[in-house]
Amino acid sequence: MCPQETSKFQLDFPKDYQNRFHIFYDLMEFRVKDVLLVSSKYDNFILEEDGRLSEEIYTVYSDLNLSIPPPRITRVATAAEAIQAVKKHHFDLIITMRRVGDIDLVSFSRKIKEIVFETPIILLLTSYSEIPNLPSRSKLNNIDKVFVFNGDSDIFLAMIKLIEDSKNVFHDTKVGDVRIIIVVEDTIQYYSIFLPILYKELLAQTQKSVEEGINLSHKILKRRGRSKIVLAETYEEAIEYYESFKDNILGLISDIGFPKNGTKDFSAGYDLVEKIREEHKYLPVLLQSSDPSNKEKVKALDSKFVHKNSPDYLRKIRKFFSESMLFGDFIFRDLNNKEMARATSVSKFVKILPIIPAEIIEFHGSRNDFSNWLFARGEHKIARELAPFTVEEFASGDQIKKFLIDTFKKRHQEFQREGISEFNSEIFDTNPGFVRFGNGSLGGKGRGLAFIRSLLYQEDTTNLFPDIDISIPETIVICTDLFDQFLEENDLHEISLSNISDKDLDKLFISKKLPERLLKALKLIIKNWKQPLAVRSSSILEDSQFQPFAGIYKTFMLSNDQSKLKMRVEYLQQAIKLIYASSFSNIAKTYAKSLGQKIEIEKMAIVIQQIVGKKHENRFYPDFSGVGKSYNFYPVSHQKPEDGVCEIAIGLGEHIVRGGKALFFSPKFPKLLPQVSTPDYALKNTQTEFISLALKRNNVNLLDGERATLEENTIQIAKDDGVLNWLASSYDIQNNRIIDSLVNKYPVLVTFPFILKYNKISIPEIISFLVKISEESFGFTSEIEFAVNLDLKTGKHEFKILQIRPLIIANKNSEHDFDFNNNKAIIYSSKALGNGIYTNLSDIVFVKRNTFDSSSTIEIRDEIATINQKLSSENKEYTLIGPGRWGTKERFLGIPVVWSDVHFARVIIEMGLEDFQIDPSQGMHFFVNLISTGRGYFTVPFMSDLDRIDWKYLSTLEIIEDLKYITHVRTSNPYTIKIDGRKGRGQIEIVSEEI
Repeated sequence: MCPQETSKFQLDFPKDYQNRFHIFYDLMEFRVKDVLLVSSKYDNFILEEDGRLSEEIYTVYSDLNLSIPPPRITRVATAAEAIQAVKKHHFDLIITMRRVGDIDLVSFSRKIKEIVFETPIILLLTSYSEIPNLPSRSKLNNIDKVFVFNGDSDIFLAMIKLIEDSKNVFHDTKVGDVRIIIVVEDTIQYYSIFLPILYKELLAQTQKSVEEGINLSHKILKRRGRSKIVLAETYEEAIEYYESFKDNILGLISDIGFPKNGTKDFSAGYDLVEKIREEHKYLPVLLQSSDPSNKEKVKALDSKFVHKNSPDYLRKIRKFFSESMLFGDFIFRDLNNKEMARATSVSKFVKILPIIPAEIIEFHGSRNDFSNWLFARGEHKIARELAPFTVEEFASGDQIKKFLIDTFKKRHQEFQREGISEFNSEIFDTNPGFVRFGNGSLGGKGRGLAFIRSLLYQEDTTNLFPDIDISIPETIVICTDLFDQFLEENDLHEISLSNISDKDLDKLFISKKLPERLLKALKLIIKNWKQPLAVRSSSILEDSQFQPFAGIYKTFMLSNDQSKLKMRVEYLQQAIKLIYASSFSNIAKTYAKSLGQKIEIEKMAIVIQQIVGKKHENRFYPDFSGVGKSYNFYPVSHQKPEDGVCEIAIGLGEHIVRGGKALFFSPKFPKLLPQVSTPDYALKNTQTEFISLALKRNNVNLLDGERATLEENTIQIAKDDGVLNWLASSYDIQNNRIIDSLVNKYPVLVTFPFILKYNKISIPEIISFLVKISEESFGFTSEIEFAVNLDLKTGKHEFKILQIRPLIIANKNSEHDFDFNNNKAIIYSSKALGNGIYTNLSDIVFVKRNTFDSSSTIEIRDEIATINQKLSSENKEYTLIGPGRWGTKERFLGIPVVWSDVHFARVIIEMGLEDFQIDPSQGMHFFVNLISTGRGYFTVPFMSDLDRIDWKYLSTLEIIEDLKYITHVRTSNPYTIKIDGRKGRGQIEIVSEEI
């Protein structure tokens, strides 16, 4: 191990992304999609009644909001046609009437089973009078079930769902722990009547539960994890079902008299209940009988009774489903069975739980009501956590209540960490986790955050870094369909694509109204969220795998502390509208064009996040922020590019991405810090200013730009705020040395000694972990932006991931056999980015060394933009040379160009001057976009022994334009650019001309 290398530890990264609900996609594998109906013309007429059967089945599926379409029904008139049909086509279910042509029913069913043994066959009778004339059960052994059609098409729903349940029940109980309702009835006419009722009620109650789902995956969980019904016709079948599924039984609905030991036993139902009560004392039981005298005996078994011929039979069935099997509201009852409180949803259950008396909690707990209710509502995970516990394991009802509250809190946190919730005004609170509003795309930024959030949930970082909460901030994403609706309702498409100026477009968008549904949501968000907010762009092209669009669109930081709710909502609206407008800004159009994209296909989502930070008087900022990359473009010493790199700075990350001074290090070698290797270097290169969010401002004008709400502060202010205790050193002037602590009389040096040198907090390891896991997931290099809050008193810290994106290095690994000779080159760099060979260029634009002044970089930028526009109109790519960081927003560290100012430059060269030597920054958005487009980027330090620019040769070239700060020259012969991305070398040489 190298002496500077950080300690290593084994990380087991998840190989494949899996949604926490993925197991439920495997449930209900068998679905009835194709049905063969064998019926004579007359029987078909009875079923169809002028062609209404298919329509009525469709209506039933639609009314119940079933997630799959109704099955396709193929009708044939005879047994012979049916046999030919099953030979040619697969059917999931065969429904046959008694009259099937010349062949008898027994022979027909046998022949079908010989062809397709696994396909279930249901015999459907058209009249109860046909039942006595049926062959014996032994002869009908190839018929799976017999039903009677009584004119109600709901019978088809019951037949289809019963077959699906019978096929899926063993798999689904084992894999998904779904619940089972055992129905015992041997009389064909009775189960033909009440099974359709049971299924419609079961599916209707399930649908109510589905509507509570936090997102599509959760809704699929609830729908596919619904309770199954199994039908037994004998005591032995019922016992077999019970023994197979005793841990999954939700309820029992049974006749009282049915076969036992081969003969009709009119007390078999009582025997069955007594057997089950030995292990399931409080299992909900409904016994049915056409004899009302059984009611009292049923009551003695602590069961419910319903008369089969009762006029309110349906109402009683529904009541049993709702109150006894707990498919409806959870009703808290006192010991006299009087209703005390009612919860219509899980969220409302959690809200009222603290006010319920302990003895009532204990009463319901003793009957397993809590877990049964949750199972009935499809909340399998939390139900399974509660089910094993008994009230005897707790000292009091108050302990049970605390256990329930803690368990539900844990469930809520798990959903927040991994699931993407759909915005729900009924249950939205201050800590929603990750919420989407709308049905469109999350956009690149939102999608990346959602993905890393899921990976963190699967990896469980609390075991790796127990003292640091690694997560993303509370986040709401306004999806792209709201952007489309805004443009459509305000007729903004055409003008947005015109040549309108950015300022005029901003004013136009600000004046328009957001969709009403979004306005209502924003008011609720602001009412609940009183913290400062970051409002970020998240377009479908932004942070995508092949074109990052980093920093092209706007981001606004809002203090969200105005006294009036209306004003806070207004600022949020304005921020959203201005981000929408930035989709069509000049820089966005230019960058999209350079990538071969059409800006009109762009769609914008909005990410709203709670800003990570702390309040210090009228400032708000995190202790420090950073940008981590899995690839280091400028490794030093024994570092390798694959070791990665990170830049960190005090305050908001805006300081880094705009090109401000920050400390960079390799997470693998955090103690190797060339920027602060000597006191002179440290004084020159360490951070002297930081950016914070300004609080208590009521007159902010967001039309002034993204910085309207921000302020720059000296690093001394951070010291006064108490932020720098672990993050800064002091310069001992008298002894010319760096002291790794704060000394009041000495200047402050931001060196992060306790983070990087003494490893008091595992920041380098966390960054290594995150860039590694993201690179492995993306399949290529990646970049994260983050913010950190430290709590030195408790030792519990926050590491919040703000953004994650692929880091595209265009053609980095392409094979080229270049002949590099810096004696032949007019420009040579040993630190070159890009890859490839570019020929037939003649134009070079450079900043004059003798007139360069770091206070005039804005004027220099404007001159470059003018020449860039001319060369663009002439379709001539060029080489651009200048001092300091290109694209920085810190004007004294380089030239603050934006993409549209330099988009026609094929290679950009960052050179050093004697009195202007700036370390290259890898954290700027401009830098990320530049390398992803395949543009070359050379670094030529001042007085380098290897790298060089032949200024003598450049001075001999034809001058095309000579401005105050910029000169545009043209070679007589074309020049060639060669870049070897693997070795980081690049040169420019003149074709067929001696230098």
